[in-house]
Amino acid sequence: MKQDSADANVLSMDSMYGQRTKLEAVFRYFDKNGDGAISRTEFRLGCDFMNTTLPPDQQLKDYDHVLSLMDFDQSDTIDINEFFEVFRLLDAKDGVVDGVLSLADRAKG
Repeated sequence: MKQDSADANVLSMDSMYGQRTKLEAVFRYFDKNGDGAISRTEFRLGCDFMNTTLPPDQQLKDYDHVLSLMDFDQSDTIDINEFFEVFRLLDAKDGVVDGVLSLADRAKG
């Protein structure tokens, strides 16, 4: 019975977060010390690296502002729940939780 509950939780997470496995990998990449939270320093380092792979017009500029938007509990860190929630909200922006982030549509506007 416990396994059924665990399987249901995984399915629920999969349906809520269309790219759960990828998001977990990105979170782990940013969380360099493995403490379960992305610190301000870890966030900056991750964004610096990410920006090296993006064209200048798509690079993240104001890291501190973005971190403050993602840090729902104002702890100055981003835990996995906050990280997932940001992407769930971006995914659901178009009304469908399908793993396709609506953020991509911002360039069209």
